[in-house]
Amino acid sequence: MITNRKLHRRSFLRLSAGTVMTAACLPGHRFWPGPAKAHAPTDAVKAMTMAHDSAPPARDFLALFDPQRDHYLPTDQDRGHYLYSAFGLIFATPFPCPELFPTATGTPDVVVRYAPVPVISHPVYNGTYNQIQFVDGQFLYNKTGVTRALVQHDSQVLLQRVPFVHDDEVRYTFLTIVMSALLLQRGILPMHASAIHTPQGSLLFMGRSGAGKSTLAAEMIRRGYPMQADDITPIRMEGSQPVVVPGFPQLKLSLDAAAHVQQDVQGIPQVRPREQKLSVLKHVAFHRTPSPLRAIIQLEPDEVDRVDMRPLTGLEKFNALLEYTFNQSFLDGMQRRADHFQQMTAVGNATDIYTIRRPRQGFHLQALADHIESAFIVS
Repeated sequence: MITNRKLHRRSFLRLSAGTVMTAACLPGHRFWPGPAKAHAPTDAVKAMTMAHDSAPPARDFLALFDPQRDHYLPTDQDRGHYLYSAFGLIFATPFPCPELFPTATGTPDVVVRYAPVPVISHPVYNGTYNQIQFVDGQFLYNKTGVTRALVQHDSQVLLQRVPFVHDDEVRYTFLTIVMSALLLQRGILPMHASAIHTPQGSLLFMGRSGAGKSTLAAEMIRRGYPMQADDITPIRMEGSQPVVVPGFPQLKLSLDAAAHVQQDVQGIPQVRPREQKLSVLKHVAFHRTPSPLRAIIQLEPDEVDRVDMRPLTGLEKFNALLEYTFNQSFLDGMQRRADHFQQMTAVGNATDIYTIRRPRQGFHLQALADHIESAFIVS
């Protein structure tokens, strides 16, 4: 059963309409005329399609919006593709993504396109708003009322969106759940963390929701240390050295956090309606090249009166990396659990990991950032 807390949010994942940008707004942007290569559906996917009528029904509410799925696809929106870079990859998408960096050159590593996607017939997770199925390592997903998605071949994302749903809805789903599945499928270790770049290497901030990961990252960015990722931070091994791969320059901040870091909120859209988080874009203050991992810091609000830090050792390090792998519950369905174990072992053996406790009441942000600087950056 999928237990990741990302899948238990009971509201639609949306961005405000104010975040949409046209191609003319994106410097260096160009249209890409079509996919570099096409993949035929696998036998497993064909079987899922054929089993549509006979399989026991899942919570596939898409059919309520799109009863004749093959005839109402938004083909008029699939005439060109936008090229972007993120996570060390080049993406071709059928919709604009202002959160990403546009690129004018390069062959896409990942092609995102509109196409029919099989219905979920045997879900391993069957929630009200999210349904998931794995077939031969492929990831099949339905976001109720938004889109159905298939991630396959490490390089292709098929989307069958609900008619008339806004691009913002589809884009948010693509940049979160679907993106994490793609990275896991490609063998990349995606941590649920924020990351900044320092002269000594990258620092990762992990922690549960509300621990202050993005807020601390925003304060460090304000102090002059460029952002590398927020929410999803990929790590790869280069020999024996863990390396942080830059994500994309969207920082999600609550209104309180924005006030703490003196962020001007005028004109900044919300991440999605009914959630008081802002979509703060940091295209300028962003480090776009991979860098060695200096340390991982696990933030823990606690009943203490000051900031204190202790190193993790042995099994503690392994458990921390496991807990904060983004959607690690997908690994079994993707047949990548053994690879993930090896990745965590390699990262844990080569990286210092610390727990920093901070007072639960009152953020003490300046003291926390001072502690980070003195311990890991300033010699």
